[in-house]
This record gives sequence, C-alpha cells and structure tokens, in this order.
Amino acid sequence: MPLALRVLKSKNEYHNIKSMKIKKGFLLSVLICASSLLFAQKSDKPNIILISADDMGYGDPGVCGGSKIPTPNIDRLAKEGVK
Repeated sequence: MPLALRVLKSKNEYHNIKSMKIKKGFLLSVLICASSLLFAQKSDKPNIILISADDMGYGDPGVCGGSKIPTPNIDRLAKEGVK
C-alpha cells in the first residue's frame, strides 16, 4: 500500500475516533442533565431573600407603610411571598 494511502487511512481513523469521543461526550452530558431533572425534588422550604440597603429603614418600603420613595419591586416580592 502506498504511503499516501496509509496516511489518509490513519487520518480517517483519527477523525472517526475523534467523532466517536465527541458523540460519547455529548451523550454523557445529555444523560447527566436528564438524570438531574429526574431526581430533582421540590423543596417544601421557602426561599429567603435578604435585602441589604444602605440608609434604608424598616418603614421605608411601601409594603411597610412608607410613601416617600416608591418601591414597587420590593412590594411585589412581599405580596407574592409566604407570610
């Protein structure tokens, strides 16, 4: 067999091996993602959000009775949250 054909054959084999590794890696990542979705459990505990703001008092947000500074996003979070 001529040298050029041997090199070409080895390049094709190299690309086939590389392609197989990519396919196996992709399949493995899909399986990991699918298994994490299957075994995920819904938590009964609520999420806790701690808002830290400089020079903001307890009564400043609208949900706590403040009216000087509008805080619609904080008000919405408080309205939709667990009491």
